[in-house]
Amino acid sequence: MKTAIVHDYLNQFGGAERVLEVFHKIFPQAPIFTLFYDPNALPQYRYWDIRPSFLNKIPFTRQKYRSFMPLFPFLISTFDLRGFDCVITLTHAWGKGIRVPKGARHICFCHTPIRYFWDLYDEYRHSRHLSPVMQAALPLFAGPIRRWDVNTSKSVEGFIAVSHTVADRIKRIYNREAVIINPPVDTSFFVPAESDHGDYFLTVARLKEYKKVDIITEAFNHLGLPLKIIGSGELLESFRKSARSNIEFVGAVSDEELRVYYQRCRAFVFAANEDFGLVALEAQACGRPVIAYGKGGLLETVVEPDTGLFYKEQSAPSLIDAIKKFEKMDFSPDKIRQNALRFDTAVFEKNIRGYFNGALSASKSKSNEGLSFAEK
Repeated sequence: MKTAIVHDYLNQFGGAERVLEVFHKIFPQAPIFTLFYDPNALPQYRYWDIRPSFLNKIPFTRQKYRSFMPLFPFLISTFDLRGFDCVITLTHAWGKGIRVPKGARHICFCHTPIRYFWDLYDEYRHSRHLSPVMQAALPLFAGPIRRWDVNTSKSVEGFIAVSHTVADRIKRIYNREAVIINPPVDTSFFVPAESDHGDYFLTVARLKEYKKVDIITEAFNHLGLPLKIIGSGELLESFRKSARSNIEFVGAVSDEELRVYYQRCRAFVFAANEDFGLVALEAQACGRPVIAYGKGGLLETVVEPDTGLFYKEQSAPSLIDAIKKFEKMDFSPDKIRQNALRFDTAVFEKNIRGYFNGALSASKSKSNEGLSFAEK
């Protein structure tokens, strides 16, 4: 079947892009349609067949893309996908609004329904990185975009969710069932170190408000323990100003550098209510325990008390208590890594191939409820 892949936008590298790379491996001839693409941010994709919208030609789009958000539902519908038999949308927001050709299959790998118009709407509306104009305008188009989001879900033949957390959201918002296939972690690359670990704690996150890195910095300001923060984003300077000298902002790093930071940390710390939380699994693949907020996707990937522990409230005091408890605990790096192996890239690829072999051979009228898929 002639297949097209749709990805929301390509301007930074994260868990969604790791998923895209596996789909590109499975469907190497499929062009990738996206709202915009920044080759400087993702130079490894320069030789892929990437087809951005005309938004890509507008100056400063890649830096000011949020200003164009009200146009995204229209822009995603402008792609001409005639001639494709199957459309795969990998999306956390806009991709599934693509116009699917008559007779074509539409499978949606859903990272989450649009978090900033559903579960995180109030938080996003009052975000510090939104201009006053955007904060005032957001309620005007929030309702139309929610209706658009629900309506476009009807074109999807089958939903794949990254976690039970996301599957529950898909059911609640779209009234659709979803098959669960967890994203991959490259356990052949992320491996334990042969030497002993270091003395620092570690977090890896885009420095955006919903990642709640401020909770982590507040906790470590109080404890005085060494913390390294890997990542970049609009809140970097704000976090730097509030952090004490025991906290180091490393910035963006290569995968090779990231692996070393994982291997050498005492524990990986996470504060967000995450859809899945791939970085926590990368840390576990390196044999390192995780201290995480006990809600969302990490409940499905961290096994307490074998591979880490949870704190109940999304607050610095709750995290501080968890770190104090952690310091009295012992963990087996081998047991932690064994947990991560359940989510290996080879397992993900096998499950995706199995899903598509079943879904694309089924009749188009058959819904997700009629599909059977065993998680491996």
